[in-house]
Amino acid sequence: AAIALAPPRARRWPRDGAWMLREVGLLLLLAFSAWSIVRYLFADGGPAVFDYIVVGGGSTGAVVAGRLGEAGYSVLVLEAGGSTQISLGGDAEPVAGKWTIFDVPLGWVQVLSDHRWSKEFQWVVPADPPPAIARGLGGCGIHNAMLYMRGRPADFAEWGAGWSWDDVLPFYKRSEDNEQFGSSPLHGTGGPVRVTTVASDELSDFFLDAFSTAGLPHVEDFNGPDRIGFGRYQFMIRDGLRDSAAAAFLGADRRASYRAPPLVKTHALATRLVVEGRSDRTRCSEMFRDRTRCSEIGRDVPR
Repeated sequence: AAIALAPPRARRWPRDGAWMLREVGLLLLLAFSAWSIVRYLFADGGPAVFDYIVVGGGSTGAVVAGRLGEAGYSVLVLEAGGSTQISLGGDAEPVAGKWTIFDVPLGWVQVLSDHRWSKEFQWVVPADPPPAIARGLGGCGIHNAMLYMRGRPADFAEWGAGWSWDDVLPFYKRSEDNEQFGSSPLHGTGGPVRVTTVASDELSDFFLDAFSTAGLPHVEDFNGPDRIGFGRYQFMIRDGLRDSAAAAFLGADRRASYRAPPLVKTHALATRLVVEGRSDRTRCSEMFRDRTRCSEIGRDVPR
């Protein structure tokens, strides 16, 4: 005799109101995940074309990008580190009200000594002792002592035609907004970089008096013709906050005033430059930002 075995019936889950809500919630979660993946893969609409791409958002990169944007050129800035100061979109943990540690003038001491900050905002260099090379929007201007010290005229004499002191001084003056010396043969006003002195204190006064008693020469301006001696430094500080070159040239208010505000990408490590064939034209700068993409240069840029 044959015995027929019926397949087991599939268990039917009760489809009450709570179950339906769970089903709808799961479907919404899956749809949101799919949308996030597509948005991540195709963010920025693929490769973009710019007149210039500035690799590195340090002090030099900020000045170059700012001046190009001011002149009306489209500029992309690729910075491997993160955002820092408030005016640069900084989202670090506030340390003084709404300000980040990079805005507070004496914050540089903690940035260099505290592993929590140095791990994220400094490059790891295999040297002993390792140099303090900043990684973040603003470069070393976000953790230096903010002293305003220009190169000596003799330094530029060796740079060749077009780079003498007389050639570069007008650009220094154009960048300055010097509170102490104002508009003078060596300084300027109205520029984006605030140059000022700090309030004196009793200990500093005693220190300077000691140099005077010892007979050393007093220097009124360390960016003047004579630099050997003692005196007070000038600083890049505006309204009590660090005024780094990046804050001065790429800060939110400044950038909004440009004819073509530069686009700044943080956490964007440039891996290589792609050159077209055997020509001298750089085609694009390739960056790695959780994925690889190529931003193209639409203007001929010599190597």
